[in-house]
Amino acid sequence: MALLTMTPLAVFWTLLSLALSAGCCVSFVAPTWFLKDGELDLSSFGLYSYCLHGEEEQISCHIFGGGRFDLMTLPVGVWQAAVVLYGGGCIMCVLGALLALCSLFCNTDTHQKLALFAGYVQIVAVLIMCAGLILFPLGLDNTFVRHYCGDTAIFNAGDCQIGWGYMLAIMSAAIAMFCPVFAKFLSSTRKEYMSLPSNNLNAPPLLTQV
Repeated sequence: MALLTMTPLAVFWTLLSLALSAGCCVSFVAPTWFLKDGELDLSSFGLYSYCLHGEEEQISCHIFGGGRFDLMTLPVGVWQAAVVLYGGGCIMCVLGALLALCSLFCNTDTHQKLALFAGYVQIVAVLIMCAGLILFPLGLDNTFVRHYCGDTAIFNAGDCQIGWGYMLAIMSAAIAMFCPVFAKFLSSTRKEYMSLPSNNLNAPPLLTQV
């Protein structure tokens, strides 16, 4: 029965969920959400870290406030909320991917329940990740960004540009919107498949007339 759950769509949904979880985690820790051109001062900054140009063209990265990570050391409260929301979304995205992976090796009934539950988890993950992505640019007018990027405002990074870290986060959240659709489809088709007479293992044999 477990082999029946390893349909091409189920495998694709699982692999896509795992890939998006990896992309989400990479973008979360990447200090390259915004980049600064030039060879002096700031090189880039992300959700909770930034990189500076050092001597001999070396780049050193640091956490806001130095030392261990602390939400209270972030330059503005909006970024604190963005870290919590996007980080929480990444955790739920990973949870949804693990549920999708486990569902491949379960019987049909369990697969249906896990797929449905994973779909709900992924819906919540996408929503809070998108909320974090929207909140982060709202804090671009803080003193740290203005010091390095010039005249900044909400949704305006001044002399800084969007980096690959922020683009990866946006792409991961956008593509992740399809995962709950796949999960719902898998749970529905699995139920319809088991309702067919030919798949009812307990059905009595058909009698033929002599």
